[in-house]
Amino acid sequence: MAPPTFTSYPKRATKRDRISADGTDYSNAFREFGINSSKSTEDAGGFNPTGVTETVPGATTQSFVGQLYNIPEIIAEFYDWHINDTVVEFQWQIDGLVDTNGDVFYGNVTIAEFSPVSTFGTVTSFAFSAITADSDGIQLAAGT
Repeated sequence: MAPPTFTSYPKRATKRDRISADGTDYSNAFREFGINSSKSTEDAGGFNPTGVTETVPGATTQSFVGQLYNIPEIIAEFYDWHINDTVVEFQWQIDGLVDTNGDVFYGNVTIAEFSPVSTFGTVTSFAFSAITADSDGIQLAAGT
């Protein structure tokens, strides 16, 4: 048996991701941004002689998640989208501010979690999540 091979990947210490909503660049508004995609598991059958439960992948649940800085102008716009259940196209491109050729996650979403807070003496950020608004979900495509 051959020994395993290891690949070294650079650590990302700076935020260079491109994040846009409805065509507007909000890259600097987020302290943290990412995607959450999970599948449920469904029972695939009844009794079997081994006693092991068999399952198959079920429905996929996807969302964009992150930490949004407490910036009044952005809070006003995002809150309007949130409270009115507005469908907004979000795009997230890792390192997209320095390399537009990278893959882009994109999808139509509604803002599900929006919880602005203000903390005295600190740079404040708060939780943000946006759930898929159509059956296309969040897709991955090649950059420009």
